Amino acid sequence: MIATTSEEAKNPSRSIPISMVATITVCFVAYFGVSAVITLMIPYGQLDLNAAVSVAFQQKNVGFMGTIISIGATAGLLGTTLISLVPAPRLLYALAQDGMFFHIFSRVNSKTGVPIISTVTSGIFIGLLAAVLDLSALIEMLSIGALLAYGIVVVCVLILRYQVEETQAATDDVHTVTLQHEPFNAETLELMQKNIDNVEELLIRNANNDKTCFDQGCTSANPTLVINTVITAICIELTVICYILSEYQLDFKKENIFTICILCVFIVLVFLKGFFLQTRETSNMDGLDFKVPFVPWLPIVALFFNILLTFQLSIMTLYRFVIWLAIGLIVYFSYSIHYSEERTTTKKDNDSYILLQTVKMKNNARKECEKSPLISPVKLE
Repeated sequence: MIATTSEEAKNPSRSIPISMVATITVCFVAYFGVSAVITLMIPYGQLDLNAAVSVAFQQKNVGFMGTIISIGATAGLLGTTLISLVPAPRLLYALAQDGMFFHIFSRVNSKTGVPIISTVTSGIFIGLLAAVLDLSALIEMLSIGALLAYGIVVVCVLILRYQVEETQAATDDVHTVTLQHEPFNAETLELMQKNIDNVEELLIRNANNDKTCFDQGCTSANPTLVINTVITAICIELTVICYILSEYQLDFKKENIFTICILCVFIVLVFLKGFFLQTRETSNMDGLDFKVPFVPWLPIVALFFNILLTFQLSIMTLYRFVIWLAIGLIVYFSYSIHYSEERTTTKKDNDSYILLQTVKMKNNARKECEKSPLISPVKLE
């Protein structure tokens, strides 16, 4: 709810973290208080899983309270369904506006300013799901969707915190040509003199990479690729650890010594990669009102619990999720990837930038060739 309405915030970098922390705190206090009251009234093993609160009051001969709680629970389910109508149309509208979903869902009513098609479609779809599916199935589908979203956010925190700055200077042992208008040396000028017709191709390669290497250059690995590989490995290793823990339910016996060894190996690997990330230089986060603390350990722990809780869901929920994910991938590769506004805008910006930089680079090369005694003048067209 907060994430989907963040565009309306006046100062999102400050107000969104505060609202999220406040919301989580209120929910924790409410859930903790109710759970404490119920378990103090009735032992945990005697609770009714279908209606724990109302049945607990009824067993204590406070029947009218149980009736009131049942009415409130029904109203809460209705309220939850209505609340889901707020973010769903916004998501459809935002996706359609960015070209990631069918453009018809981005149409806004001229009088009310509301995306009516998105609102009506999502409302009908949510109503059908609520009418057809079992409540437990809906809850588990909601849970796996939330856990996946939280997991993606955690991974994004790691990637953004350790991403390499685009303005990183080139190393001394690499012969590079950058888009930052660095001075031309003799070797660069000779290369441009011999390949003056390929200047545009050079700029295209530079637009796709931070730097272009010549001769024996760029022997070191791409730092961004290394970080992404480490984070991917952490996700895979945590998945294996959570699968083992959920499969054996922490009931390890002597005959499972091989499994225990595998579990220990993967835990050590996660810690090693965590220490590796801790030694890396983080991105410049100056000016932000809120930054995730204890990186990378807090995101790793959060990702561990998200994956572990996912494995606690039923196998049918995983099947439904895989089918739903397959439908999303089909829509993405058949429509979104071809009509994305980001793709179109980036291509136009790159074409204009390359054309402008071609002119500037040729002009700079002409001036340097005229001043440099190392090579003979050349006519650049």
